[in-house]
Amino acid sequence: MILRIDKKITVIAVKAEKSVDIEKPLKLQNLDSEKFEPYGRLLLPPMEEKKERTFFRVLTSVPDSGWRLGYLKMSSREITSIERHKTSKESFVPISGMIVLIVAQPDKPVELEAFILNKPVIMNEGIWHRLLSLTQSSEIEISENHEINTEKIPLKEPLTPALLSGKR
Repeated sequence: MILRIDKKITVIAVKAEKSVDIEKPLKLQNLDSEKFEPYGRLLLPPMEEKKERTFFRVLTSVPDSGWRLGYLKMSSREITSIERHKTSKESFVPISGMIVLIVAQPDKPVELEAFILNKPVIMNEGIWHRLLSLTQSSEIEISENHEINTEKIPLKEPLTPALLSGKR
């Protein structure tokens, strides 16, 4: 099914032949550069010390792509699908609330990982992902290509946050 939002933005929702089955609880991880590297990178200032009070640095660019900036306010406490954009990087900048970023490699959508989104990130093209709010409401700034194709895969069971006791 193709949904045309306006003349320039096309979103494709693919009815998947398969769905993702999550067999074990996801461990919520702290976001760090090494753990997140397979999915993208953190948007952090350069580590070199600067004496200037203000500095600007381009952290990523895609020539001739035409980016758009969005603002997401969400209260979703469960996810029923994951999605990806094969031809677009995507950045998430947390603004308020506690947010979980669920991700998986392009060729392994069943191997989900969960990160606390407490720092800005930019995801590589094709990364399966979804956002989940742990608080009543969360707000995120999103940047992506102006024109995107979105592919979705449903989860066999909804994914919801829960506190688990004992070792897993």
